[in-house]
Amino acid sequence: HYEKVRQQRLKSAKKPDVNKKHNETTRKWMRDNRERYKNYIKQYWQSNPEKIREYNENRQHKNHSVTKSEWKACKEYFNNSCAYCGLPADQHICSYRGVEKVHDLHKEHVDHEGSNYLDNCVPACTKCNSTKWKHPMEEWYRQQKFFSEERLQKIYNWINNDYKQYIDNNTSK
Repeated sequence: HYEKVRQQRLKSAKKPDVNKKHNETTRKWMRDNRERYKNYIKQYWQSNPEKIREYNENRQHKNHSVTKSEWKACKEYFNNSCAYCGLPADQHICSYRGVEKVHDLHKEHVDHEGSNYLDNCVPACTKCNSTKWKHPMEEWYRQQKFFSEERLQKIYNWINNDYKQYIDNNTSK
């Protein structure tokens, strides 16, 4: 299934004008029909509680068990920047409803199937967080234009050992 989706994305990526027009049309429809869409989603959720429950259960592995102080220490360890591309947190700007805002970095699972604790958590910008997805970290990272052997080593230092000094005493792994 993944390979089929990947091939479709690659095929559609070769048609940027079509994608651009489609995306603009979709965004315009969403703007013009915001209330209608919100009502549709609300009705869908009410009509499909089993699908929503299943979706939420399948995402449980995505919830980090990291305290606020551990997350703060993790971001500081990576100089308040994305662990992968190095984008500083204060430059992590996302646009929402036409308004650009600085957003916090994401808690990114280094290993998609790994733990939800500090030993598998690094800060990531929106772009790195979404493009890495389920891919093996090093395989994905080495293919990026912004790949840095130094940052890769820092990630490995963090997940293999350095995170231990930042674990809160009141939490257990």
